[in-house]
Amino acid sequence: GLAKEIVKVTAESFNVAVLRSLLVLEGDKKKFGTLKLFQEFLGKYDAVILGSDQIWNGRIMGEDLSIFLGERIPDEVKKLSYAASFGDCQPQGEELTRMINAVNRFTAIGVREESAMELLAGKTRIEPKLTIDPTLLIEAEDYRKVSTPSHPAEPYLYAYSLIYVEEFYQKVKAVAKQLGLKVIYTPLSQYTSYQMPKGITYGVSPDQFVDLIANANCVVTDSFHGTAVTLLHGKSLVSISHAKNRQHSRHGLVLSKLGCEERLCGLDVSVEKMAELLTTPMSDEVAKRLKALREDSSSWLKKAVEE
Repeated sequence: GLAKEIVKVTAESFNVAVLRSLLVLEGDKKKFGTLKLFQEFLGKYDAVILGSDQIWNGRIMGEDLSIFLGERIPDEVKKLSYAASFGDCQPQGEELTRMINAVNRFTAIGVREESAMELLAGKTRIEPKLTIDPTLLIEAEDYRKVSTPSHPAEPYLYAYSLIYVEEFYQKVKAVAKQLGLKVIYTPLSQYTSYQMPKGITYGVSPDQFVDLIANANCVVTDSFHGTAVTLLHGKSLVSISHAKNRQHSRHGLVLSKLGCEERLCGLDVSVEKMAELLTTPMSDEVAKRLKALREDSSSWLKKAVEE
């Protein structure tokens, strides 16, 4: 599926595994019952790409951190990271020393955020590379190949959030009414302190998620990946950040890189402002900048695998 499309950016002459959350995205479904089986499995690869997202956030990864630092990968297998992130974790002391020692065994270090660049600056034997999230490495057409028709026939606004938030939902309903659009709202998780209204579906599948964005008139989301896939499809967007410093959130950073930071809003944004943004087409410059970033990151990744 999408993972195979992303893997295409690596050199075809190499046998490459991409590790994320204990899933080998290259396609092998073999399960690992022991560390030995895991190491034997990886031993058949020329290189292992570790990433992306918050694989170096110790609070999230727990014991799996050792895998994503490459500590359990056989020494003879080349290790590199792509769009790796520390998230909001700021390792210090022994934890930071351990991480630096681990990534110094990598042949290439790709990180997703400026904060990771700053954390590693001057501490690693090779200079890290700032790379875009892998969801942006492929184009909208690649996503459509794996989507499943799930959208309604009538024009609609698609809203996607990580959890159901009443204020978010009410804003979405109000702006959709103003624009004369149906609302399709799918929170990722059912775990919320609010009582979800009837008719809201949570947890759509990835193929449905892509289809709902691709065919929407416009999108409102508080999700980084919702923002990323919407940008790929060139849809008018309002990206909601709940962070105090919105500009330094994951949403804010990617929108700033693409020159459309005005699309980043807090939950206090007015319905009128949302309507204005959602009826304003995305600038052609956004697609041009995204193409340049994609080519830069893809080129770096191919070179990193081949060397």
